[in-house]
Amino acid sequence: KLDDISQGTAGNCFILAAMGAAAERGINLSSLITYVGNGVYSVALYKISPATGTLTPTNVRVTFDGTLYATDPTAHFRGQKGESWTVIMSRAMASVLNYNPNDPDAGGVTAKAMEALLGRQATITQWIDNSFTPLPYYRDPYLDYLYQVGNSLRTTVSSRLTAAELSSNMFVEQHAYVVRSVAITGYTYSPVTFQYIPNYTITLYNPWGEDMNTDRLNKGTGSVRGERSDGVLVITGAEFKRNFRAISTV
Repeated sequence: KLDDISQGTAGNCFILAAMGAAAERGINLSSLITYVGNGVYSVALYKISPATGTLTPTNVRVTFDGTLYATDPTAHFRGQKGESWTVIMSRAMASVLNYNPNDPDAGGVTAKAMEALLGRQATITQWIDNSFTPLPYYRDPYLDYLYQVGNSLRTTVSSRLTAAELSSNMFVEQHAYVVRSVAITGYTYSPVTFQYIPNYTITLYNPWGEDMNTDRLNKGTGSVRGERSDGVLVITGAEFKRNFRAISTV
């Protein structure tokens, strides 16, 4: 389930977000893992051809004896018991993607991870917006698109690359989040287009299982809404546009 996706390193948030998006839409990821014996597990994934993009079923062998490495997910600070399947799955996905979890998100790692999990091509929607803010009297196509896909497809979003680009310490730079839902919570009348512009509220889940970077919280900086340790962030459409740069769906 979604709450079993636990905290990890900055790099493996992309793989954890893919796992979280699948779990959010009802995929039982632990059922893809089979114990072979002698501490070896077989994980059913899809291998991606770099040349053609073709997705081929493959079984990835992972050895796990209970030892955790720095790149593995761990139980987050709520004290939740760690789930071994998340460690096994994240190791298998890093292997099939040939991905080092300490590397930055180069080339849509979360989208590729969702492809490796589900065997279907992902769609990545990116934008360059110097203002980072929707125009108040015009519909924003990316927010409209997020509303379209965020309640039905497995959807993740990626934050902006540097802390300087973020409008709030509530968010973590170069990070991936699971989209749980997108709601219309009202409308603003536009005297320019003579239309009603929807006001969106977006509920995200941080796969670290916390609302933001724990180090920043311990230093007393940043703003947090609700319980800081549940991993759920509820933000406005304007906050989304100011702090995020890409939407990935499968």
